[in-house]
Amino acid sequence: MRIIKLGVVLTVGSLLFTGCATKDYVKKKIAPVSTSMTQVEKKVSNLSSDVKALEEKLGDLQATVTANSSKIEDLERKIEALQAEHAAFRDSINNCKNRCESVENRLNALEGEIEDLKQQIRELRASLKRQTKNVERVIEETVHK
Repeated sequence: MRIIKLGVVLTVGSLLFTGCATKDYVKKKIAPVSTSMTQVEKKVSNLSSDVKALEEKLGDLQATVTANSSKIEDLERKIEALQAEHAAFRDSINNCKNRCESVENRLNALEGEIEDLKQQIRELRASLKRQTKNVERVIEETVHK
């Protein structure tokens, strides 16, 4: 803006030094420059307003970025906590699976022992039956003699 004013002053000054310019001539020559300068001043003023508006928007965006960064950090902490909890549950499930396998193995062993005992009972009943028949035969032989 100062450059434009300086240009106007130099133009006016050079016209005055030459002494051949009339007031009307100078007014005609300065009028477009003055109009142009007014337009430039309006544009500068508008740009200044635009810059202020952009600075306000930038401030709002920076506040939003800061708030979002804080939220992201909170969510990351929650994710870490959930991952730790997930790992603990996975370990607990694995422990339960191991205990279940152990119980299942013991149950299978007990079922095997039960089958063995049932077999022994069948064998003992069969033996008892044979012995009972032998005793009955001995009694009958003894009684019949």
